[in-house]
Amino acid sequence: MELNFTYITQELINHIKLWHEDEETNKRIGIDDIDEFYSYVKSRLDYFIWVVSDNGELVGELCVELTSYRRAAISYIINPSKRNRGYCLRMLREMINLKELSYIEYFDAWVDSDNYPSIKCLEQSGFTRQNQDPEDNNLLHYVLKIPRN
Repeated sequence: MELNFTYITQELINHIKLWHEDEETNKRIGIDDIDEFYSYVKSRLDYFIWVVSDNGELVGELCVELTSYRRAAISYIINPSKRNRGYCLRMLREMINLKELSYIEYFDAWVDSDNYPSIKCLEQSGFTRQNQDPEDNNLLHYVLKIPRN
């Protein structure tokens, strides 16, 4: 069964705020003021945020920023109570079929070099590592190339 991707709304923000308070999530993606961040993103034409659900249960969040022609940077969060169930892999595999992203050929992702579950998820999704050693900020850069017509 496919996941459901829904644009972020205030009601959904209220549901996922707790995810951002999770220690692991806050360590990886620390956002000081969630409401301010979402307000900023909703005002942008080059930024999308979806809340991802499976059979009505909220399982993840996907952020996509259009960075250049046919290129986008992504970040994602899995609901802490739904981790290690394959949702990250499913979300990344289904992301490329979203109509808003149908022309994107390159998806960039940066991950902390010690975030082994996320590294494994990116690699299983077809992303390839771009740097052998972490950058100064301890991040590894991954890219997914999608051949489009």
